[in-house]
Amino acid sequence: KGSDVKKLKARLVKQFKLLTEADTTLIFPNKSSYNLLVIITHAEQQVTVYGADKRPMIFEFEERLYPTVYAMWITPKFIPHFCTHPNVSFQFNLMI
Repeated sequence: KGSDVKKLKARLVKQFKLLTEADTTLIFPNKSSYNLLVIITHAEQQVTVYGADKRPMIFEFEERLYPTVYAMWITPKFIPHFCTHPNVSFQFNLMI
């Protein structure tokens, strides 16, 4: 339903402070078909997957939302930075 998508978008903006309403509309466009999939893991934990146009965009585990690779391609603001081992960044700098 449209109201469920609006609630999901509001949760995304609340949880990921750098996201805007426009970003959530890129992930879940207004004229899309939406999918909801509930998965039970081997450990009997429930994971909910939210999709748009047959692509998984967000999954929910233990009441927390996580972006999929598809969502991060569309809106990289989910992860503004990341930490890595110092040797990795040193090697990368040498390659540039």
